[in-house]
Amino acid sequence: MRAVADAMIRRNLISPPDPDRLADATASALKLFDVQMREYAYQRGRELFRSPGFDEAAWRLDGLSAEALRRWRGHVRVVDAQLLERAPGLFNRIAIEEVLARAKATDSRLTEYVARVKGRRESAESVPHHAAAGAGHAMSRTATMPAGLEPIPELDAVQEELAGPFSRGLMLWRKSREEMVGFGGELDQAVPMPGWTNVWTMPIQNRVDMLATGVNTSVGIRVLGHDLQAVADVSNRVAAIVKEIPGAADVFADPIRGKGVIEVRADRERAARRGVGVGEINAVVETALAGRVATSVVAGRERTPIRVRYARAFREDEESVRNLLVRSLPPGDDGPPRLIPLGDVAEVRVIDGPATIKGESGLPRNYVRLNVRDRDVSDFVEEAKRVVRARLQLPPGCFLEWTGQFEHELRARRTLLIVIPAVLILIFAILYWTYRDLADACLMMLAVPGALAGGIVCQWIFGAKFSVTVWIGYIACFGMATSTGVIMLVYLRDALERAGGIDSVDEEGLRRAVLEGAVHRLRPKLLTEATLILGLAPMLWAGGVGGEVIRPMAAPVLGGILVADEVIDLFLPLLFYHVRRIRLRLHRRTTGGAASTSASARLGSVVG
Repeated sequence: MRAVADAMIRRNLISPPDPDRLADATASALKLFDVQMREYAYQRGRELFRSPGFDEAAWRLDGLSAEALRRWRGHVRVVDAQLLERAPGLFNRIAIEEVLARAKATDSRLTEYVARVKGRRESAESVPHHAAAGAGHAMSRTATMPAGLEPIPELDAVQEELAGPFSRGLMLWRKSREEMVGFGGELDQAVPMPGWTNVWTMPIQNRVDMLATGVNTSVGIRVLGHDLQAVADVSNRVAAIVKEIPGAADVFADPIRGKGVIEVRADRERAARRGVGVGEINAVVETALAGRVATSVVAGRERTPIRVRYARAFREDEESVRNLLVRSLPPGDDGPPRLIPLGDVAEVRVIDGPATIKGESGLPRNYVRLNVRDRDVSDFVEEAKRVVRARLQLPPGCFLEWTGQFEHELRARRTLLIVIPAVLILIFAILYWTYRDLADACLMMLAVPGALAGGIVCQWIFGAKFSVTVWIGYIACFGMATSTGVIMLVYLRDALERAGGIDSVDEEGLRRAVLEGAVHRLRPKLLTEATLILGLAPMLWAGGVGGEVIRPMAAPVLGGILVADEVIDLFLPLLFYHVRRIRLRLHRRTTGGAASTSASARLGSVVG
């Protein structure tokens, strides 16, 4: 956008704009450009679906056939090429219009042009979205000059000047599912609902989460108590407190109130004066509104209750309920009872009642749901518990329970705290059992820190977050890195054995043997790395079912193996040489001391 403004200033088309207005123009241009490109791709897709031989109804039911899939892939390649060709001119044209709308033009023609463009945009707002694009439709605007406007050569020259540099830096990339339907994604921002939060999940995962925790968000706070109103008040207060904690997103308490209900409250004083008992009032209200079981029908082994209730006309609104007749006691010892309207002996009104009443463990229950972004969920829960405990005084009988998807992560972490050390200990034990040498087993374990460092770097490059699948990838990486180090150790020990062993070489011979073993190991090392790269690299871009699990698992394995191999090739021969040199010196010292002792003994026997 700055380049567009500078080009127009050099041609004396506008005065230098204010930086804030230029930033506003940039945001507006990007939004319009995104809408135009998306609509163009959508219309091209609709053209394919309407083409002969492409049955959209059958595709939605049975999936794409082989022929339809081939046509779709060809269509995508054509549309991608058209988007790349269309984008430079379209963006520059939109950028020119936005800059002109926010800067002072030096020519009256440009001012009129801006007014016409604004008028066309306002008239285009009434056109239905995704309507058939015609010549005058806003979505069908060309990349050069909008139809119906007089060309301005100065603006066309600016557009042609900037089209080349813009097109050289232009590229297309596929958006992931998380960018589209994840929390904060495009669809999440496009369909917000006040008072509710969007939960983007899979059907089976949603079912498992609801069965296991009762919520399908990252964190859920279960509020339980003896009084429904107290539970609702505590839920709203907890939501207000948690919303202020950094990392909290989409915080809301499940709405309890919101449904009108009729409340009939007997006035005992008026009822006593009119000779109406409270039990009679309750019986009339129950029979009229809910119905009462009068009898049952017996048909063989089946028993069917017969419920009697007033007709709808007697209970359809508040006034109808007030006119229900209640039987009162006769004024004397005998005589017929009187019928009195319910409104004379009770207060009838419509109140805001609970839409649903949910309970758990025999207590009313409500949830405060939220998601956590840009922060570790476990750390957030610990801080939230501490803040809520400090700022909220729970009424008697109410208590909180913390649940949600983070419980799975906590259980997985506790399991991994046992599994990962157990794996490392098992690897070390197998190495020691194989070589019967504590130093060599320790040398092999040096591949683990290198694998960990490489895995973290590769995970950071590909943007994979720590999860259970990532830790499983690290476990696999530790084992594969150690097995690669075993190959190097085998070659080093074999080279030393061919040189005569530690008893027959000097330090120079030991150095040559180590170098020979390390060099001979180069070809197996290259073959191993090539095999791993060819096998793991496609997994980094895996799609389809299970792709979201395979991609983060492959990242630490690939990065860890690449770095661990370099650590093994550079440091393992060096450390092996130093360990064997120390053993060689100790062997010489022991052998020299034993030889001196034998010589002294022989000299003493000769003297004797």
